[in-house]
Amino acid sequence: MAHPAQPSVPARWWVAKRAMDAVAGGGLALGTAPIVLLAAIGVAIVSPGNPFYTQERVGHNGRRF
Repeated sequence: MAHPAQPSVPARWWVAKRAMDAVAGGGLALGTAPIVLLAAIGVAIVSPGNPFYTQERVGHNGRRF
């Protein structure tokens, strides 16, 4: 199966794209953090126990972690 030739993209474009992705991802993470915090506080108020789900896992040879 023949593939069409890919246009060459300068390295600075990839660096700029990576920087924009990192800034956008960090901004979204910081922007949604208060919502997650409020949800965790709400769960802690209305139900007993930890607001974050935890479970004991079983690994190789039955070792728990």
